[in-house]
Amino acid sequence: MDDFRVMMGMIENILSAGVDPTLTDIITEENVKHGEMIKNMIYFCSDPEPPKPESELEAMAQTVLSAGYDWSNDYTRGLLNGILIALISHDGEAADLFRLLEALTIENSVER
Repeated sequence: MDDFRVMMGMIENILSAGVDPTLTDIITEENVKHGEMIKNMIYFCSDPEPPKPESELEAMAQTVLSAGYDWSNDYTRGLLNGILIALISHDGEAADLFRLLEALTIENSVER
């Protein structure tokens, strides 16, 4: 009975945080930070006139964000396809595809 209460408490915490319980293995703090960084890099590299840094900290941030200029066309196409899949997916299909691709990535890295 205590296990049930613990499990229900965890589910309630997840739901109150606004995260679908079936996505907790995907929407981790690390994945969220990685996704936010990629989004920021896209916005920065798409700006035709990025602002001039006003401090050393801003200059360092711009150096990190400008790494997006070095993305290969394959990487950029992969991001485009990932966004497209997310836009057209229904009922958790994108999460299933994420898990399958993650497994393929692990398999490919082990085989090499």
